[in-house]
Amino acid sequence: MKKIIINSNIIWTIANFRIELIKALQKEGYEIICVSSHDHFSNHSEATLKALGCRLIEVDLDRKGLNPLRDMAYMAKLYRIYRQLSADLILHYTVKPNIYGTVAAKLAGIPSMNVVTGLGSGMLGGGRLAKLLIWLYRQSFRFSSAVLFENRDDRDFFIAHDIVDRSYAYYVPGAGLDTEFFDGCEKGENRPLTFLMVARLLKDKGIYEYIEACREIKRCYPHVECLLGGVFDDGNPSAVRQEELEHWIKEGVVRYLGQTDDIKSFFSQTDVIVLPSYREGLSRVLLEAGSCRKPIITTDVPGCKEVVVDGKSGYLCRPKDVQSLVEVMVKMVQSTSHLKRMGEEGRRHIQTNFSKEIVNRIYLDVIKEVLA
Repeated sequence: MKKIIINSNIIWTIANFRIELIKALQKEGYEIICVSSHDHFSNHSEATLKALGCRLIEVDLDRKGLNPLRDMAYMAKLYRIYRQLSADLILHYTVKPNIYGTVAAKLAGIPSMNVVTGLGSGMLGGGRLAKLLIWLYRQSFRFSSAVLFENRDDRDFFIAHDIVDRSYAYYVPGAGLDTEFFDGCEKGENRPLTFLMVARLLKDKGIYEYIEACREIKRCYPHVECLLGGVFDDGNPSAVRQEELEHWIKEGVVRYLGQTDDIKSFFSQTDVIVLPSYREGLSRVLLEAGSCRKPIITTDVPGCKEVVVDGKSGYLCRPKDVQSLVEVMVKMVQSTSHLKRMGEEGRRHIQTNFSKEIVNRIYLDVIKEVLA
């Protein structure tokens, strides 16, 4: 049986985003081995992957910075794992597996594919760190057999900076969504209009803009409810602090739902999903929300704008602009009779462009091309 390794920074990202791909690969006869570090995002990640028959291998990864010694040790561990497993192909996700895993795969003599799921906070911040990351990507991606991008803007960015050649840079519309599963999230009637932002609690997700917008909305429309869901990510440089969240809750700006492995239970409590992110690869939560017939408010940036038909399935606002966000939230408050129609339009858009069938077909075609 042919073996494919999937390597991502934390196990949660594999269990949360790659399940449909894993099922498709297994159907084609591949054994799947997952390589990642453990995390605090979910207690069910390991169980989910083991239930599918995946092998799991833990490897420590320093997510907090670029320490050359630690990163070289990480690459050496990957090299030893890859040599031992002798897989037919390796799929790398997230920054450090993409950079150091690709070199390790080359040294081990195994072809690898890279998937860029977003630029990340390091690239978004600009400056020396962004320049260093561009250089590291450029050196490692020379050894990649194919690079997939979850939005076209990121693909164009990597091509323009001579990180990848156009000939092996592919566009894939996200991780692929089971649109039959993500449905049936209706909210109970006779409840106040409710907004929900659900994401990792990071500055880059636009959480501070959301909080400020909620303050203003609640001053003008006291009956409106604003919810917040998501997990703390202490290893991320843009993470929100626990005391900040406690202050917002005490102030009454938002009601915090915590974290969940059942995102549909969150959707069933809300009318409109809000994500004022600075940039995404392709937002999974927006895809899920759209499939569940929830109107969406998000920013006009790569990885978010693709999910919304502006004015029909939701509204786009300017990034890092509280007033722009408030304006479109007010539109939702003042036109509640249109929410159902917007939700139906959103589901059609997701089914047509982002289903698991579409995404898995692209992956399988590229994989066959690489292995050939």
